[in-house]
Amino acid sequence: MRLITIADSFKMMTMKYFLISLFLVVMTESYSQNAVHLTSERLTLNDQSIDITSEIIISDTILVWDQTSGEGYRLEFDITNVGGNWSNVDNRGKRTYALSVQGQEGTAVLKGARSSVQLKIAVGQDEYVLAVDNISYR
Repeated sequence: MRLITIADSFKMMTMKYFLISLFLVVMTESYSQNAVHLTSERLTLNDQSIDITSEIIISDTILVWDQTSGEGYRLEFDITNVGGNWSNVDNRGKRTYALSVQGQEGTAVLKGARSSVQLKIAVGQDEYVLAVDNISYR
């Protein structure tokens, strides 16, 4: 039977903290540091206006759309390509995202300026247009 020494105990604690740190890094990498965070209170679906509260997070690789009112749906789209450059939301700009979800291809277009921004998501036959109330980078 081997006794655990102080050095062994320190090594185990160091490994434990290393693994926790690694886990946290992996978790935060799911959204890049420059992820765009959007909130919206209104959605237009195929020309029909609907009051619905949404939060959208767009990172380098994923678009997550949480519908926080109603039944609280969560949709996740893989981003396969990004076009355009919009580094300052105070100025007019446009970014286009190629999307993939459950074998279907689609697009998301984020455009406008801080006072009037919209996100249009088109997948299959459906086109969702969200009037963006707030936009931030985290």
